[in-house]
Amino acid sequence: MFLGAISPASAQSADAGARIVAVAMADLGTYQGECFPWMRKVIGEATGIPMGYGYAEGYLTGGAVEVPLDDVRAGDVIQIADDEDVDPGADYPGLHTAIVLEQADGGKLRVIDSNSQWDGIVRIRNDYDPLASAETYSYLTARAYRFTEVVDGIVEVSQITVTPGSNAQIVTDGDCLRLRAAPGTGSTIVTCVADGTIVTVLDGTLDADGYTWQRIQAGSESGWVALIYLVGTSSTPTSPAPPVSAPSNPVISSGTISGSLPAGGGPGLVVWGGGGVSALISTAGADGCSVRSVWVTVSGRFIGYTNGAPAFVNAAWADRYPGDIPAQSPLIVICAGDPPRPNPTPPSSSPDAPVDGDGPPGPAGNEG
Repeated sequence: MFLGAISPASAQSADAGARIVAVAMADLGTYQGECFPWMRKVIGEATGIPMGYGYAEGYLTGGAVEVPLDDVRAGDVIQIADDEDVDPGADYPGLHTAIVLEQADGGKLRVIDSNSQWDGIVRIRNDYDPLASAETYSYLTARAYRFTEVVDGIVEVSQITVTPGSNAQIVTDGDCLRLRAAPGTGSTIVTCVADGTIVTVLDGTLDADGYTWQRIQAGSESGWVALIYLVGTSSTPTSPAPPVSAPSNPVISSGTISGSLPAGGGPGLVVWGGGGVSALISTAGADGCSVRSVWVTVSGRFIGYTNGAPAFVNAAWADRYPGDIPAQSPLIVICAGDPPRPNPTPPSSSPDAPVDGDGPPGPAGNEG
């Protein structure tokens, strides 16, 4: 389980790893651009120490040390690169950067990274295998780096373990977190606990459907939540917001699509007349669009549904839309096809475009 929660500057100092995780999680679901520049930003905010730009030298400039892959912990950085081409301008298939949240089963890792789907969005990946990713191309090597220094004066992060008997805070970037009767994305929903609620951690931790599940007490209700949305805290439990009724099975109702869908492939901005995502996909198909994914913006961040993906991939969407998508909802629908793949480097107008040369001279990679 990963550690760390933002706390007042008067809190006891914690290691850099907890700070790095807390800063990275604050970007979950937002557009941050390519993986290496985002990681570099996170390290700077968390430690106060600027990194260099190279895919090896940059870490050493920032005071990191290389650690064995089988000994990584929360806050370590995984870098997949060609050892013969680690200059700042490197650009080749497989180049990728990710931040470790925790170790998973079978030598895999739970990581958080940006641009893994070529869209600049920060996501969590629950079964990341850096060695397998590096083996995709013969020239790649997976390495791990650890930052241990912190400059005085930055925001403190408390290192409090999420263990039975301790308290934890729900951190979901504005959305509520589903409390389930049993571990697993298909189990009965007891209620939805508001972001920021302080809960009590109970005995019980199990893995299911790509998540580690933790049993908690939220007000008068107890149940299971995905551990990645809990951070340790010394605060006392609070009364959760009024319960959100558990939804019934989604009702597939017919709807209409207003707007243009690119049948040849690519994105289209539409307004949905109402109904479940299956109805949306069916309606779009009748219009010649084979839906690859659907996106909506919530409080300035993107939440997506990938057609045919496992449940854990679409967990954020399921939390947002447990039943029908409301009528008159504006959506971005990505149709499958053969449109030109966009340049993975964000355009100069993108939110994180370098200003006055403040950024690496080449792409930071987005594969793996």
